[in-house]
Amino acid sequence: MEGFKLIRMFGELFDSVTRRKRFCIALLIAAALCPPALGGQSVTLAWDASSGTSVAAYIVHYGSANGVYTNSLDVGNQLTASIPGLQESATY
Repeated sequence: MEGFKLIRMFGELFDSVTRRKRFCIALLIAAALCPPALGGQSVTLAWDASSGTSVAAYIVHYGSANGVYTNSLDVGNQLTASIPGLQESATY
């Protein structure tokens, strides 16, 4: 039953082209403003809560190539995420 809530929540989050565009733009801006994690093996991210009433959880997608997000981290309703296992001097 909980799985259906998540699926419905993500469906509602991306139910319009405008919302998808805004989300992608926000993600790209965040990625551009964050310097690469140098010398560390993890990074902590933080964001503001969504104003949408149907958002039940957040999933952070990340990868080492622009537009190719091979990893994901389900953080539930938390507004921070710590991404472990990053390679030194790599850009994500």
